[in-house]
Amino acid sequence: MNRLFFFLTILFLINTGAEGSSGDNPKLNLGLRPSPQATSKLRLFTRSYGFIAGLQGGRLTFIEMGLESHWRKITISKPRLLGISANVEYNWGYNILGYKASIFHKVGRINFTYGLNFNYYTDFDYGKVGLGPVLGFKLFGFHLLNGYNFMFGSKEFNKYNTFYVAIRYFFPLRSKVKLEK
Repeated sequence: MNRLFFFLTILFLINTGAEGSSGDNPKLNLGLRPSPQATSKLRLFTRSYGFIAGLQGGRLTFIEMGLESHWRKITISKPRLLGISANVEYNWGYNILGYKASIFHKVGRINFTYGLNFNYYTDFDYGKVGLGPVLGFKLFGFHLLNGYNFMFGSKEFNKYNTFYVAIRYFFPLRSKVKLEK
């Protein structure tokens, strides 16, 4: 409840600070609103990191676990989110291990994300490296991802998902809030 009150207070302060710079006549300024020269924009940033767990489905099913970090710029008009993650994927049926490093970006109030993955998959005899684009939808800690992997390496190894859908949940461990003028 305290975080919600703090967040709403900051949004109110940002909104009232922006009203004073809307072309007021400085000669008629009676101290009720700050002059355009005195106003400055307040910016609210958050940084959080935590644990992710998920399930990836395609031709094969993988369990995903890893770490994720978010940097947010909270504004009224165009909030931004930049996220990076590093996770491990495992398929127990074929004994396949995968490592993935990801970066994704979200702009605006619509919760669509887009990003890029760097992959390495191995069956402990052969391996492949690759990268691929990812589109997603992020809401309430859940991140639904849809991606494609372009893989390079051993021709004998083909036990990976070329096209996949994954669902992840973000468990935040720490979050910091920073206010800048």
